[in-house]
Amino acid sequence: MIPGKGINIFQGSNGAGKTTVLESIYLLARARAIKSTQHKNLINHTERELTVFSELLSNSGHTTRLGIRKDKSNTLVKKNGEAVPRLTDLARIVPIANITPNIQRLMEEGPVHRRKLLNWGLFHVEQRFGAVISTYNQVLKQRNALLGTRSKDLSVWTQYLSQSGEEVNELQTSYLDKWKSEVNELLKLIPQLEGLELTLVKGWRQGMSLQESLDHNLRTDHERHFTSVGPHRMDIKITFHGQEIRDQFSRGQKKIVSVLFILAQASLLDKISNEPPILLIDDLHAELDHEIYTTLFSHISNTQYQTFLTRLSPDNLESGVFPHISMFHVEQGNVTPN
Repeated sequence: MIPGKGINIFQGSNGAGKTTVLESIYLLARARAIKSTQHKNLINHTERELTVFSELLSNSGHTTRLGIRKDKSNTLVKKNGEAVPRLTDLARIVPIANITPNIQRLMEEGPVHRRKLLNWGLFHVEQRFGAVISTYNQVLKQRNALLGTRSKDLSVWTQYLSQSGEEVNELQTSYLDKWKSEVNELLKLIPQLEGLELTLVKGWRQGMSLQESLDHNLRTDHERHFTSVGPHRMDIKITFHGQEIRDQFSRGQKKIVSVLFILAQASLLDKISNEPPILLIDDLHAELDHEIYTTLFSHISNTQYQTFLTRLSPDNLESGVFPHISMFHVEQGNVTPN
C-alpha cells in the first residue's frame, strides 16, 4: 500500500480491518498496541510473529527505512538495517497523533491520560525533556524504595527529587502556555466553545516549593511507601467560563475538545520542528454532528498533514471539495485503492 501525502480514507464494514491499518502504523511508532490490553492480541493466533515495514519520507526529502518484528516475548526494531536500541528513539522517528473513538476519556477520566498527552507533546518539542523526565522517574523509584525504611539516604534522594521535579514542572508549564495558544486558535473554528481554559495543576500544594511539600508529606509517604506529591501527580484543569467541563459537557462536546487538543499539539510540533506528526483518526464521525465533523475535516485537510482516517460509509465530503485525498477500500484485511 502506498498512501497519499494528505488524507487517506479507509472505508469498509465493521470488522473489515480498517483499524488494523492504523494499528500497524501506531506499532511502527510506539512498538506497542494502541490499547495496552490488546498487546497480546497483535499477533494472529495462527502465526508465531508479525512484521511491519515502511519507508518514511521526511519534509527535508530524507528517506528512512523502518521495520519491526515482534513475537510473543521479543520486539526487534530496525532503522535502515540497524537495530534501534531505545524505543524513545523510535518515537522521535515517527511522531504519531492518535484520535480514537473514545478520545473523550481525556476529559472524563483521571489525570493519567492528560498527563501522558502533555508529556508526549513536550517530549517532541523539547529535546532535553526525555532526559529530564527519565532522571526524575529514576529518582522517584529510588525514593519510593527507601520510604518506610530508616535509611539515611532518604533525605539525599528527596533533595534530588525536588531538584529534578522542579525542572520537570518548569518545562511542563512552559509547554502548556504554548499549547494553550494553539488551542485558542483552534477554538475560533467552533465559537460556541470559546471560553475554554487550561490550567496546570502541578502536583503539589500551591504556594510551596516541591522540597517543602515533600517534607510536609513525609509521614504520609512513609506510611504508604510512595511519594504523594510531584510532577508525576500533575494534571490539567479544563474549565468553561470558570466551571470544570467534566460535569457540564456532553460526551460529544468532550470529544470535540479532546480532538482540538490533539490537533493543537500537531500544530505546535509542526511549527517548532517542521516535522508534523502523522494523524491516526479512527471513526471521527461518531457522536459528532455533521457541521462539527465537516469543520474538523476541513481543518485537517487544510493542514495537509498525512492523515489515516477510517469510516464505515461515504459521507460525500471529499467529492471535488477537498484536495489531497486518497481513498481505500478494506475487506477481510485486504486494502485496495478506490
